[in-house]
Amino acid sequence: MVAVAQEEKRLTLIDGYRRIEALQQLGKDTCVVEIWECEVSQALLLTLARAQARHWEAIEEAGVIRELIDQFGCSQREVAQQTGRDVSWVSRRLALLTDLPDELLQRIQAGEISTWAASRIVAPLARDNSEHAHSLLEAHRKEPLSTRDMNLWYQNYQQANTSQRDKMAADPGLFLRALAAGEQKQQDDRLGFGPEGAWLQDLATVRRMLRPGADTLFSSPGQGRTGAS
Repeated sequence: MVAVAQEEKRLTLIDGYRRIEALQQLGKDTCVVEIWECEVSQALLLTLARAQARHWEAIEEAGVIRELIDQFGCSQREVAQQTGRDVSWVSRRLALLTDLPDELLQRIQAGEISTWAASRIVAPLARDNSEHAHSLLEAHRKEPLSTRDMNLWYQNYQQANTSQRDKMAADPGLFLRALAAGEQKQQDDRLGFGPEGAWLQDLATVRRMLRPGADTLFSSPGQGRTGAS
């Protein structure tokens, strides 16, 4: 635990709130605290800089950053420089508090949604289309989606047109099931061709990538060959 010495022999706790709460629940009234002789803002920066030494929840880091900016007038660039991070990391952490609704913050704190998914998927989605972000959260509440599924959905969402995005947001679970069914069908088709057929399909794909527009030299079994020899 870390505290900063203040005037009138007061201490301001910087790090260790959870441990204090745990000790109180155990009926303990004393603990060992590391006291730093510096300003509160500097202590917060140092604590954030050494956060990599132990596991911090992203929402905790976001809270410290917001306090540094709102209470002590630090810029995002200053926080990044003082903590050994980059500005984009600071911005993503702040987005957890500034761009997300209270409902989502509660879900993050409860462990229902990973902070990675919240900062990399839900936050940018909410900025672009709050209605679609709400639909995704509702779908997750009814049918929990893994971080991998949410990332897969968002990757396809970014490449879709407006009409397709509306349909994807209306039922994210349905879209993911349809996508999985399509991938399964492709795998079944490859198995139907046998090892040689699957190899020829892969070779034809590589050839098209290397020579766009070229005639097909290889084909799946039963389709014959075309192109110059």
